[in-house]
Amino acid sequence: GSTEEVSLKEVFLNAPAYQGLAGEMPTQDIAIMRLLLAVVHAVFARYGLDGESALIKSPDAALQRWKALWDRRAFPPVIIEEYFQRFKEHFYLFHPERPFYQVASLGSATENNAAKLIGELSESNNKLRLFPQRSGSGKAGLTYAEAARWLININAYDDAALKKYGGKHLPSSGSGWLGKLGLVTAYGDNLYETLLLNTVFLKDGGNELWGDEKPGWEADEVKSDERTEIVVPDNPSALYSLQSRRILLKREGKKVTGYKLLGGDFFPKVNALAEQMTLWWNAAKCAEDPPLFNPRRHEPARQLW
Repeated sequence: GSTEEVSLKEVFLNAPAYQGLAGEMPTQDIAIMRLLLAVVHAVFARYGLDGESALIKSPDAALQRWKALWDRRAFPPVIIEEYFQRFKEHFYLFHPERPFYQVASLGSATENNAAKLIGELSESNNKLRLFPQRSGSGKAGLTYAEAARWLININAYDDAALKKYGGKHLPSSGSGWLGKLGLVTAYGDNLYETLLLNTVFLKDGGNELWGDEKPGWEADEVKSDERTEIVVPDNPSALYSLQSRRILLKREGKKVTGYKLLGGDFFPKVNALAEQMTLWWNAAKCAEDPPLFNPRRHEPARQLW
């Protein structure tokens, strides 16, 4: 029943001992879970449990890899250690060239204070909350660890207000990708089981393999172009680490005090069926028309039963 703040590497090494994620908000937990799943796909679609290079090349191999992980009841520590060591610099929250989930040279962009970064507050510069959950220094500055969690959250759920600083004639990227979905996830008895129950090594659970895994932090160069329309990623690690915003955190002393923001990568939500964590509904006008599957968002007025 207790909570503790741990590193990304510790999450994987001790996943069977944790009941689950316990961030500031459930939406934040899902955003971070997808980051963790991107790591799982990036690592175990390429490497066997003994650390050998073993790219999944067939549906049977995909099922066997998942079953081997499930039966092992823990992630192989050597593989996890080696992976994070290999990309160590890509996970620094503050880095001169490629800070984690950010763009080092953002230039002209919308500037916001720390209160806007906090998902449970989301207080803009010109509109104060009447009954805020935080006040004073509690919303003026964030620890690095908390800022990292909200950084992942805002990349996933940022509002749909047009981020139009640089390219005035560019299309709107809309809200963050997770803000367009009605999210559905599976939960196990501990975090290890939860991660594996949401790991899908076969495309749509069928007999087709995904494309090569390409999580955002492995890219040779960090994209900085504003509001860039891309094709739907063909692999889970790229989708789960989608950079839907260009962000740069600002810090003073040991606190994060604000951030810069621009629209980032986006794609049409229609028929984006690579997404595994949502239901879909067909928006086609007639039965004879080609299907136009849209994510089915949750209806707050509808009860579970």
